[in-house]
Amino acid sequence: MSDVLSKISAYSILLPIVVGLLYFRQFDKNARIMFILILLAGVPQLAYGFFPEPKYNAFNLTLRNCYSLADPLVWSILFFRNISNKKLRRLVAFIPFVQVALWLYLISIKKIDHVLFKEMICATSVIQVLWVTVYFYEQYKSYEISRIETKPLFWFCLGILIYAPTTYFLFVFYDQIHDPLSKNFNLWNIHSVINALMYCIISVGFWVNKKNELNIL
Repeated sequence: MSDVLSKISAYSILLPIVVGLLYFRQFDKNARIMFILILLAGVPQLAYGFFPEPKYNAFNLTLRNCYSLADPLVWSILFFRNISNKKLRRLVAFIPFVQVALWLYLISIKKIDHVLFKEMICATSVIQVLWVTVYFYEQYKSYEISRIETKPLFWFCLGILIYAPTTYFLFVFYDQIHDPLSKNFNLWNIHSVINALMYCIISVGFWVNKKNELNIL
């Protein structure tokens, strides 16, 4: 069962990639930025899907660790564009420098092809939840809350809000859970499920963007 869910999780990213390729010309700027992130995420995910054997562990870890830096940087661009509070925008602009510093520190003390940078993943998850909360609060305070579901960014944030909190706790205890010999290994199935769910929700965001375009026309 774990192998099946792991495969579904790895290949689930093909759904937003296909939807994105079909409708990219109609995307707004937020959707285009998200599609770039999806393409970046597809590299380590599909690599793992095609090469799950232990002999490719070093290759897969290198890709995942590189993506652990790309992910927060692209999300920072999204939130910087869409958070209106000036002080918070400055904070959004500053935090990526901290994340880059953390990543460089991990590079200096760990081998990029031997150990997963779970510290990066955990830090990113916490920051993403904070930014999503700020975004939703600003939308609530605005007059556009009644049609928030028509915005692609709403669906992108919803996907990450479902994914990030659970991911944080799974990766905090990554060494205890991800070991196939551990009695808690089945908990990793949770990650496979929410990962696939997140990409389905992001695909809805891409579809909503296309639907808005059709309504305008």
